[in-house]
Amino acid sequence: MIFDLKSPKSWIAGLLGVALLALAICGCHKSVDLSRDPLAIYLTWQHAPDTTMTVQWIGNAKEEGAHVLYRTEEQKEWYEASGFSRPLPQDHDDKHVYIVELTNLSPDTAYRFKIAGTDGEYKFHTMPSHLDKPIRFVVGGDMFHETTQILQNANLLAAKKSPMFAVAGGDLAYASVREIEGAENYERWMEFLIRWSEDMITPEGYKVPLLALIGNHDVNGRYLQPPSSAKFYYTLFTMPGKQGYNVLDFGDYMTFIMLDSEHTHPINGAQTEWLSSTLETRQQFPHKFAAYHIPAYPSVRTFNGKYNPLIRKYWVPLFETYGLNISFEHHEHAYKRTYPIKAGQIDPSGVTYIGDGAWGATPRPPHTPEERWYLANTAQSQHILLVEITPQERRVTAYDVPTGKAIDEVVQKVGR
Repeated sequence: MIFDLKSPKSWIAGLLGVALLALAICGCHKSVDLSRDPLAIYLTWQHAPDTTMTVQWIGNAKEEGAHVLYRTEEQKEWYEASGFSRPLPQDHDDKHVYIVELTNLSPDTAYRFKIAGTDGEYKFHTMPSHLDKPIRFVVGGDMFHETTQILQNANLLAAKKSPMFAVAGGDLAYASVREIEGAENYERWMEFLIRWSEDMITPEGYKVPLLALIGNHDVNGRYLQPPSSAKFYYTLFTMPGKQGYNVLDFGDYMTFIMLDSEHTHPINGAQTEWLSSTLETRQQFPHKFAAYHIPAYPSVRTFNGKYNPLIRKYWVPLFETYGLNISFEHHEHAYKRTYPIKAGQIDPSGVTYIGDGAWGATPRPPHTPEERWYLANTAQSQHILLVEITPQERRVTAYDVPTGKAIDEVVQKVGR
């Protein structure tokens, strides 16, 4: 928690954040009902978002395995797909995460699905293969930092925007501990997934697929730990997988790169080499995005922290060389948007960095544009980001969660 000794507002916000975080960690919130089966149902992708969908759920351990029934809105017959399950860690093997990938789906199509042996019926929508109509998705980070209500307020506002998917930029449940061998908070992980399962449904009735990145509060030891120190994260989320970083290509119009900012994989070395080759082979996409937890250009903390310079040294030059459009950053618990940056200065052809992570966190007071050269706009705001892309432009709008009002917007023309 950061306090500005010259600012009473900073003291008040900081003390409020400490109090709320203590309330959440001590368990002084409504207990999670873990008796339901399935406990939570959530979607993601492992492969092409236009022709696949991965259905995951938390449920009691069963011998019959993982089976999903699915059909389009027009079809009468249900088709069946099978998958696999794995037990939850920390002696919670009475609960499994079940994973079934549906393949050979039709692009831009509504589907109904249900878990075999249960009564519930749900909907999802595949992504289009071509950008024939606007695409909308939401981005945020630092998710379940305090109370369930704060998380739910953001979830419901995001779902109301009818996103086709969501990107969560790390610090998902704040369930890890500093001690490498300590126990993660199982109940907080389950509560995060229950809220996602129940809240993230669009007005049209579609479940919102989740791309979940890793943050320092998702791994015991925080930084430079093996994946085995983030047992729940790597058990619960199939994408980005054990590699910890990955890429999803959306048809012929968008690529989205997910990175690990030194939590379970070093910034430099194999990850940077992978990033270089991944960006080099995707220059043809008109919309190119990246997301990770620790920011290259922070709005609250010091500019030269331990990990920010590493991102600026190893990743930022690759972003600039291969024409990344926008990078979504988190971790700061505030809102920021930078000017487009290239070679360490403001440049219209550079990369814009947006976010700083306050989906479910009490916001901290950020530095102002007058205080840091790279900041175009900042706000002490719990917020979500709505991204809309068309063949002509990309637009990012920041919405303040408590008021639901837009607080900032940037529009980029394609081909700039």
